[in-house]
Amino acid sequence: KKCQEYFNLMVNSHHIMPGTEHFNCMVDVLGRAGLLEEAKVLLQSMPIQADTTCWVSLLSSCQTYGEIDLGKRCFNQLLEIDPEYASSYILMYKIYADQDMWDHITKVQELRKSQNCGGTPSCKEHYYKHPYICDNKLHIYANSIEILISLQLTMNKRSWIASSVCNNIRVLTQ
Repeated sequence: KKCQEYFNLMVNSHHIMPGTEHFNCMVDVLGRAGLLEEAKVLLQSMPIQADTTCWVSLLSSCQTYGEIDLGKRCFNQLLEIDPEYASSYILMYKIYADQDMWDHITKVQELRKSQNCGGTPSCKEHYYKHPYICDNKLHIYANSIEILISLQLTMNKRSWIASSVCNNIRVLTQ
């Protein structure tokens, strides 16, 4: 609330036109506070075009609060602004992973590859607490982890509980 008060004072009382960095800060503060709808409204009403920082900030908050629909909109905006921005893909992976939307993760991964996006290739960390690179098999247990993830995906599709698979992955990566 205090940030909103200062922002409003800046605009209404002191007649200072906020810049991109001011809007970025407000979107970030609102998002961190869980006020995602207010952050979205502010983003849409900005007199200047929102930049990558602003959209990533809101996407990150969507991941924190499990807001899939708004997350998709942020992700699509980021694809229009900068389709090679790796953080967008990773945040979208996390949103889908947190909601057990495994098929969507594959689509985001394919999209990232089609855009020749740099950054972390296919960073998988869905609850496994130990990220590894699967495209070039850097992790010593990459093959085993891939098999276990494939098994978990199959089990999730069939509505089975795969907690033992997650436990095995944790043991392998420690």
